[in-house]
Amino acid sequence: MMKHLRTRIERFQAGAISILLVFFSITVAWLLRAMESPPSDQFRINNALLRELLPNVKEPRLMTVDDLGNEWEKNFFIQDGFSFIIEGDFNNDGDRDYAVAGKDASSSSTFLVVIALKHGQPMTEYFDYFNGKPKMSLALWRNCRNEMDAIVVAFTLRSDDGFYLMWDGKRYTIIKTCARKR
Repeated sequence: MMKHLRTRIERFQAGAISILLVFFSITVAWLLRAMESPPSDQFRINNALLRELLPNVKEPRLMTVDDLGNEWEKNFFIQDGFSFIIEGDFNNDGDRDYAVAGKDASSSSTFLVVIALKHGQPMTEYFDYFNGKPKMSLALWRNCRNEMDAIVVAFTLRSDDGFYLMWDGKRYTIIKTCARKR
């Protein structure tokens, strides 16, 4: 009787673990897809928009989590709050801006573009192309210097391989550290 009860408990535990693993996998897949989704309002950032705004890039496309490679990078991407599209008013002009991490599908290079909505129309405010950098992740750093937000650009997560992009009052500037000025 005890042996039979122990077998039933072990089967129940195995079934419960299987259900939890399936639930966890579905949750992670949903979160990854949600991070790749464009903003939820009327304006959509997609590959067609990138082709329109970036005619000098041979095959521009949005980065995806599959571009990150291995599982630990995907986990850090989620844990550390990175994304491929971030929204803000990076130059303090009152218009919505989007920083977008993209990939040239014809090569192993990436690009960063800041797209501004001026009177509802998208336009490129900043563009940089990175040869030989096959992956890129973005994050927002609030109040980096003097109450200005910075775009965190990471080529390799949890390393010094990256930079901050900030508006200096006239143009976007690359900086290496994000300490407040005194």
